[in-house]
Amino acid sequence: MTEVVQKVLKLQGRVEKNTEEIKSLREDLKELTNFTRKVAVAVKQNKSEIQHNRDKDALERENLVLKLEKALLELENRLRANNANGSRSVYARKMLKNSEFDSHTD
Repeated sequence: MTEVVQKVLKLQGRVEKNTEEIKSLREDLKELTNFTRKVAVAVKQNKSEIQHNRDKDALERENLVLKLEKALLELENRLRANNANGSRSVYARKMLKNSEFDSHTD
């Protein structure tokens, strides 16, 4: 009988130890779940910021291309006006000769 009591006490000790470990594991799981949620929120926010920056950069590039095209058209118009007035400079002739606008002149 004493042997049975010893086994029961030993098993009771194991059950208590397992219960404590389960409680500790639940706390760890709860902390890990909270951390995972925070990481997911941060990833989602970073993804949104990255997309916003990509859109912003694309818009800036488009604006720069438009400014460049405008400047080239203004230069072409000035060069054509100078040509029409007979005052085309050597520099202007070289610029037109080396540009895509050359086919539109002379």
